[in-house]
Amino acid sequence: MQVRRIAYVTRELPHYRVPLIDAFAHRGVACDILIAGRSGRGGNSREFGPMGSDRVRHFHQQRIGWRSDILRSLGSCRVDAIIVEHGASLDFTWTVLLATQLKGTPRVLWTHGIERRERFTNRKSLASRGRWWQLRLADGILCYDSATANQLQHSFPEKVVGFAPNSVDGDTLTSRLQELKREGRETVRRRLGLEMGHYLLTLGRLAPEKEFHRIIPILEHVRAAGVQAGAIVVGAGPEAERVERLAREHGFTLGKDLILTGEISDASQLAQWLYCADVSVQPGALGLAVVDCLFAGVPTITVRPGPKGPFHGPEWAYIVHGSNGWVVEENTDLALAIVAGTYLAETAERRMQYRESCTTYAQAHLGVGRMVDGILMVLQSTAARLGRPVLPC
Repeated sequence: MQVRRIAYVTRELPHYRVPLIDAFAHRGVACDILIAGRSGRGGNSREFGPMGSDRVRHFHQQRIGWRSDILRSLGSCRVDAIIVEHGASLDFTWTVLLATQLKGTPRVLWTHGIERRERFTNRKSLASRGRWWQLRLADGILCYDSATANQLQHSFPEKVVGFAPNSVDGDTLTSRLQELKREGRETVRRRLGLEMGHYLLTLGRLAPEKEFHRIIPILEHVRAAGVQAGAIVVGAGPEAERVERLAREHGFTLGKDLILTGEISDASQLAQWLYCADVSVQPGALGLAVVDCLFAGVPTITVRPGPKGPFHGPEWAYIVHGSNGWVVEENTDLALAIVAGTYLAETAERRMQYRESCTTYAQAHLGVGRMVDGILMVLQSTAARLGRPVLPC
């Protein structure tokens, strides 16, 4: 038997997971997506390619409780394995892990291991106990990075534990960047109305934990050092108004000194802003933004995580200090600005070396293809350990 049909049960389906699901389809693996969260957020089924919108199911139970709706759907799917999101407050996760009727079907948790704040503060809570108990209940554990996988394998030697490097659709991004390079950076910048000599970029959801408002004083420090620079903020969220207000207070002109693009979910559209940027500055919690930047050849500057924050996702480990980015020890705007200004003062040839280091790392370590490899390896191994031998996909 081969794992040819899987179910993915999740709170929501962000746009960057669409290429992953389509990649499964290209491998001949059907994926039923059960969007079970109560937030009302989820992926647009029209975005899917070969996977098809008929495999996306939304559930809207508003009260926390036993998720019979999810169990009925899983029963009708007749899948070879189930991937479920890890989280102590997720009722659908508890339901999938505890349901006796699913016994014998591999149930794999897809997880960071522990909540990010707990990882860096080591502060335990009732939720910590819940997450740990879910790990005990799962048949297999799928992590986003090798370090977490190694830690959990030590704690659960009887389980299959593996990892799939968290990534985005690098192929689409790279293809579009090649087109833009033929057009030329200065031409693209003029087309987008970008007038400055250099551009800092920050990318992601404008949430408080990401501290995007700090790009304003960072840009001010860079300019004070004599560098003609602007900033591009890619993303949307509750902090957008704060960023705009600070920009005006510091005398910056929106649309000139500071560009707010809003949310961009299409990799081809994102590529043009990444192509026009010189360096990414991420002062707060860092996640998948670093992957987009690596594929685009944009080095990232961030702060080393610690008990006072920022509370990065595992993707921060993709930064090789001094090669494809920098991890700053001092969490201040000035420290980040000094690194950014120093980089922008480098020769064009030296900056090109940094950009090439970014793309080389991304091509060697990241991409949805490697994610599929890692996920299928965990699913196949878990099924075999449960006595359901499978053939390699």
